[in-house]
Amino acid sequence: MIKAPNAGINLMWLGLYCYAYAVREHASINDGLVLFVLSIVAIVWMAYENIRETDLGHGLAGSALQLALFFPVALYSLPLLLIAMAIVLFASFRAGPAWLVDRYAAVSIPHRRSISCRPTLQAPHIGAMPLGNLTYSN
Repeated sequence: MIKAPNAGINLMWLGLYCYAYAVREHASINDGLVLFVLSIVAIVWMAYENIRETDLGHGLAGSALQLALFFPVALYSLPLLLIAMAIVLFASFRAGPAWLVDRYAAVSIPHRRSISCRPTLQAPHIGAMPLGNLTYSN
């Protein structure tokens, strides 16, 4: 099982940031402390899982290696995610309206008494919704 310590590192970084911001603004530091404690819990759980699956030496060494290797990934993943979301958001502004993506999505459901179910081999049209070899039309 692959365990990624990114959550623990991101929570630790966010907790430290919230703590420093609260100290600077003379506000409550509880938010930062809670995030920091949650990060410690996630990292200890990762180390426990690594030790449980191997032995003490390999588990601690693997946990330290995971933290060292994934530290840059964890620090840069959140800003890169936000940048990617901004790019997708701004790219979607240039797209035109998608009024007729699916020809059959805009079909209104006819009244129950006018539904006829008959097999058809002809090409579907705007007023028909194909379902296998049956066509429900109004």
